[in-house]
Amino acid sequence: MLSVRLQEFKCFRDTGEIYIKPITFLVGENSSGKTSFLSALRLSLEWFSGAVTYPFNREPYFLGGFDQIANTSPGRRRRSTSFSLSVKHSLPRERERLTARGIRTLIAPPENMCSHTLTFEKGSPQPQLVAYSFSCNGDSAKFDLRGDHISCEVGGRVLKNKKEGLFPPAALIQENPGFLRFVFDEFLHAYSKPEDTRAQLSINELARLTDGFRSARSFLSQRVFASAPVRSEPLRTYNPSEVAANAQGSHVPLELAGNKTKSPEKWLRIRQSLSDFGRKAGLFDDIEIRQLGKKDGDPFQIEVKIGGPLVNIVDVGYGVSQALPIIYQIQNSKNYDAFLIQQPEVHLHPRAQAELGTLIGSTASGKDAPYFVVETHSDYIIDRIRMEVQERKVPFDHVAILYFSRSGGDVRISQISLDEAGDLVDAPSDFRNFFLAEHRRLLGI
Repeated sequence: MLSVRLQEFKCFRDTGEIYIKPITFLVGENSSGKTSFLSALRLSLEWFSGAVTYPFNREPYFLGGFDQIANTSPGRRRRSTSFSLSVKHSLPRERERLTARGIRTLIAPPENMCSHTLTFEKGSPQPQLVAYSFSCNGDSAKFDLRGDHISCEVGGRVLKNKKEGLFPPAALIQENPGFLRFVFDEFLHAYSKPEDTRAQLSINELARLTDGFRSARSFLSQRVFASAPVRSEPLRTYNPSEVAANAQGSHVPLELAGNKTKSPEKWLRIRQSLSDFGRKAGLFDDIEIRQLGKKDGDPFQIEVKIGGPLVNIVDVGYGVSQALPIIYQIQNSKNYDAFLIQQPEVHLHPRAQAELGTLIGSTASGKDAPYFVVETHSDYIIDRIRMEVQERKVPFDHVAILYFSRSGGDVRISQISLDEAGDLVDAPSDFRNFFLAEHRRLLGI
């Protein structure tokens, strides 16, 4: 189980607990908070991955400073002075069982539930982490980072700095929250020595808390691929350079060429997978890397075949080059724990959009599969997933649709699920109102 809650963040006063399923779609009108939600989710899932100078301004999400991020709703005279991001998850990851009808469904034991809450106030001028709280199976710890050194409360009891330097400087944790592991592994144990008859905490309590944090920290150290809504433009000729993954997918041609040069067998598998999808989607029949020299560093071109000879990718429809980075990353999903994808349907025909839904469904249903959180305006992608559920290729409780709707200055997130037939459950009354009205108008009803 995975859920998030945003409070006083961007356009959200309080989202309540929002559940993230293995396949989660974000739908709604423009400027309704979908990208803000994705940015908060990415930050939460990567929180313990390492030091980030500007966590709220990393491609493809650029949210600005505290004044642009903290909530200001109509009717409020002042901007909120703080905002918080909360994550709740189960450990270990969910197991599956079969229902009486032979349909796979998720089960998560009630134990091993962990939660994290990050609270931010205005820094200079970026948001600054001022508090972190953690709980696991009834044990809890709270850290206040507003002073020079952190203060800690465990199980409702305030722990004082027993000796100079026991707790690290608050600025160290703010710069890299991963250093909290030293607090749990080392510092807190100073309060549970057996010979201390006045010990504030029991060894068992600290052991449970430390073990829980160790596992939970790894869950929030995920490898996340976040894509931009517009991918990089294709080039007629590419010059090999350093390969660094980015949201626009400009690294993908370089990785393809590198695979062909350094690992021909791997390239053949990649080429086959891409070509299979291309044919099903009606995009292309084959793809090839044309090397313009014999050395690794020589330029190269990407060519595709569409019913005739191979031609340069620049000379075919724009949809091919826009889809290629998404397809390649998904087919190599073992490199990531979560995909946060914005508008994968850009420049794609409905047939290709639907086939993309099938690719997401099959990838998300495998063992140790990544999460897919997809912001989309495509009914074809969502409807294909519903068909996959109906045909029992995707478990019905693997899928969620989050509907973002504006109400005055606030945004409400409605959580829609699917039943075993792929039908929508708990859809709000205004969901798809626009599309229904357009159909009625077209039919003259």
